[in-house]
Amino acid sequence: MSKKTVKLMSVDDDDEDDKNETHDADVTKKYPNEKAGIQKTTDIKQRRKTCSGFLRKAYHMIETCDSKIIGWTTDGKAFVINDPDTLASHIIPRYFKHSNITSFVRQLNFYGFRKIRNEGVASSRSSKKLCFRHDRFVRGRPDLLVEIQKPTSQKESPSQKKLKGIESLKSDIQNLKKNITTLVDDVQRIKSVAKDITKLAEINQERQECLDSNKKVTKKARI
Repeated sequence: MSKKTVKLMSVDDDDEDDKNETHDADVTKKYPNEKAGIQKTTDIKQRRKTCSGFLRKAYHMIETCDSKIIGWTTDGKAFVINDPDTLASHIIPRYFKHSNITSFVRQLNFYGFRKIRNEGVASSRSSKKLCFRHDRFVRGRPDLLVEIQKPTSQKESPSQKKLKGIESLKSDIQNLKKNITTLVDDVQRIKSVAKDITKLAEINQERQECLDSNKKVTKKARI
């Protein structure tokens, strides 16, 4: 290929780029909302890539806190809450607006953390130690935190809502039937107890009548 041909191709390419830029400018003028829509989409993507405040604070808390209270496992792929009581009363309030270990664990579950068993952790049922893991929550890799996102909730279709309502209604009916059966059994037991009490009362009355009769006979015999 000759130098002249290459030069011509280069000029053609530049002309094509100019045409594209002119076309984009025309589109922006004719459809100003188009540019705004693109910018909005970009902003949404950037927000999605922003690290959660909870995750950032939790990570910093684990990094700086005494390992006797909370710290990373040996491999750095999980962390252990060694002293939940101290963590709740002294450490959590420094980072969050509460001092509740249950709320902290609930947030972990919300972001997809899994409670696991680690060597030397929770070896007995009485142990209070807790161990949690997430594939993107790793020691020395705070850059991975942006990849941990809240699960997106999917809207239910009308048919799904209707089916869910029917299933809920069926469950309520089954529970009602069980309650009615239990109530009937209770009524039967009460009737049985009442019948036994009536029999006992009759027997006691007969005994009392016999005693009264014997007393009268005894008095007559003495006279």
